[in-house]
Amino acid sequence: MKDVDVEELLSKGLDLVENTRMGWAEVKGCNGKSYFLSEKPPINQAMAADLYQFTMMAAYIESGKAEEAATFNALYRGNPFSGGFTIVSGLERIIEYLEEFQFTGRDIDHIRKNWKMPESFFEYIREARFSGKVEALPEGTMAQPYLPMLQVTAPLPMSNFIETFVLNQLGFATLVSTKAARISDQGNEPFIEFGLRRAQGGIEGGLIASRSAYIGGGSGTSNVLAEQVYGIPAKGTHAHSFVMAFPTQKEAFESYAKVFAEESVFLIDTYGYRSGTEDAVSTAKKLGLKTFKGVRDDSGDLAYQSKIIRKILDDNGFNDTKIVVSNDIDEWTRKALKEQGAKIDMFGIGTKLVTAEESPSLGPVYKLVQVGDREVIKISGNEEKITDPGIKKPYRLLDQNGYYAADVLMRPDEEIGDSITVHHRSKQYESKEFKNPAAIPLLETMIDGGTVYFSRPSLDEIKHRASQELKKIWPEVRRLENPAEYLVGLSPGMKKVKTELMEKYAIKK
Repeated sequence: MKDVDVEELLSKGLDLVENTRMGWAEVKGCNGKSYFLSEKPPINQAMAADLYQFTMMAAYIESGKAEEAATFNALYRGNPFSGGFTIVSGLERIIEYLEEFQFTGRDIDHIRKNWKMPESFFEYIREARFSGKVEALPEGTMAQPYLPMLQVTAPLPMSNFIETFVLNQLGFATLVSTKAARISDQGNEPFIEFGLRRAQGGIEGGLIASRSAYIGGGSGTSNVLAEQVYGIPAKGTHAHSFVMAFPTQKEAFESYAKVFAEESVFLIDTYGYRSGTEDAVSTAKKLGLKTFKGVRDDSGDLAYQSKIIRKILDDNGFNDTKIVVSNDIDEWTRKALKEQGAKIDMFGIGTKLVTAEESPSLGPVYKLVQVGDREVIKISGNEEKITDPGIKKPYRLLDQNGYYAADVLMRPDEEIGDSITVHHRSKQYESKEFKNPAAIPLLETMIDGGTVYFSRPSLDEIKHRASQELKKIWPEVRRLENPAEYLVGLSPGMKKVKTELMEKYAIKK
């Protein structure tokens, strides 16, 4: 609490909201802000790092590298879900982490108690703040393998240290936003994310999933906390247990409709979708409702059943009542339902979305590419794992129809000019020339010299960006089965430097 004396505030009898069972209280400050007092120490995210980040930091400092600049690239090597693209998410939390980065006395006490570290390390972390530069793909932007999602330039101890948090935040969030975009791409009907109960990572994981699903194309969530924190519209029906709690289905529906009237959405498959639909209709008529919001079917042959449900609703004059379906739906199911002519107005999607089923990890990596003025490379027997050296200035090239045609990794001193040859980064025999290409610079400066320039777009603005991105990706790249490979290649200058370093550090056998 930088600008408030809590004891003084309390002594003046200012508004204190007691939460006697919750271990925390809210204080209204004289500056109009709310401050929270807690019995339990808050988690400092600076400590959310693998142990080797601390040991490397100590060794860098002792080696005289505390002020040496270094650049790292955060990227991944293959699109998830056997797909052709990803949609980036998770950046906002990274910026907040870097903006607030510091170690507390409590953290330092813990380290002193548990590990043997040189005194220079403790002197460093007492004053440690992020003072470097961060360039990134904005959230909602298409990413591709080997394209830096984040480029960090900062003193070596710090630029190296933040690796764990960066990858933790980018990986899962990007998986969920990508899965949501793939689902969204299969039709125009809205879908609701309701996977909180299945989300890995507890409540925090569920919040990240709700936010990322909304970015990728979701229209709402069942997660009320996500509505409170992010403003995502909360939506829902009732459970099978609600129906089973009454002697008959009709009594259950009547009880529900007396409370929610025309806003009612009835879960109709507890005892069979047909009888459920008929009971929903008779309930609405009995209560004099001219319409009601919807019915939800959660099992069975959803394509076939939706046609029967639609006919029952229409025959009884409930033409505006929506049909919502759920039951382990993903992009493949949604595509199949569309092809079968299903009469579905909205989808509820949980497990397969929030767990990013099929691709449990994006596999993000954080690779050193430059130390001072020296470009560096990691050599591997697996050519796909050989890194692309140096600070990068990536551009996205467009074709004559405005679709994304290729991404090119360029050196800071290169320009595209009237033409650019893009060399495939691993297939030495492949290249493509682009003449007079329209080009978009991809990385935006989010932090520079420790000053935050991140514009903090609203969640709806990020969601809109993602929807516009999908429209610019070739259909061949977006297709679910055997998508076309999108070219991410090297400029002539980048290829030259990489080839020279590969020859210099070639593995000797």
